[in-house]
Amino acid sequence: MNEQVQEMLNTAHRLAALGLSPGTSGNISCRVGETIYLSGSGTSFSTLSESDLTILNNGHVEGASPTKEMGFHLKVYERNPEATAVIHVHSPNATAVSCLDPWQPYFAIPPITPYVFMRVGNLPYVPYEHPGSPELFDSIDKVEYPYDALLLANHGVITSGTLAQAEQACIEIESLSGLHLQLLGHNPNRLTEEQCEQLAKKAKRPWNRTDYRKT
Repeated sequence: MNEQVQEMLNTAHRLAALGLSPGTSGNISCRVGETIYLSGSGTSFSTLSESDLTILNNGHVEGASPTKEMGFHLKVYERNPEATAVIHVHSPNATAVSCLDPWQPYFAIPPITPYVFMRVGNLPYVPYEHPGSPELFDSIDKVEYPYDALLLANHGVITSGTLAQAEQACIEIESLSGLHLQLLGHNPNRLTEEQCEQLAKKAKRPWNRTDYRKT
């Protein structure tokens, strides 16, 4: 088995152990050259194995039955050609926050702690469309901000980058979401827009309309 594919399976198992991908929700993929390995329909992160993978190569599909959400993996790879992994989870806190109004269209969660800006940057809010629908794929395609992660309204999170970056982004977004939920009804101190931008710029993450990954 390819080393990167094995690491993808390990990543799925770790995310399941953290409770970030309950049941058979979510999907994960990695790109090795021109080939994309994607968790198949109805598979579980906790038990994901090589036999559960759909393999896409130049339009040819083999292996396990593909997930209906395969389309947004392809959209994210197209948008971020340097990405070698895409992860989609229905992590509980982030999914709960996805049912609330976004703080900003380019960053859905109010800025409470610095770490997500250092490791993720932009987190655009994608309006609700039915899972697996062409309308959802179109909505992802129309996001006007540079990003490595998205919050899908009433649905969950998509992250991308290397496997390690995408995994860490899932964890950071879930952590920030949990803090936000705990603080609902309170008036917490928030980072300023300038502080958020400074953090993203220093860490070379995208922020608002500026892609500091390319500077």
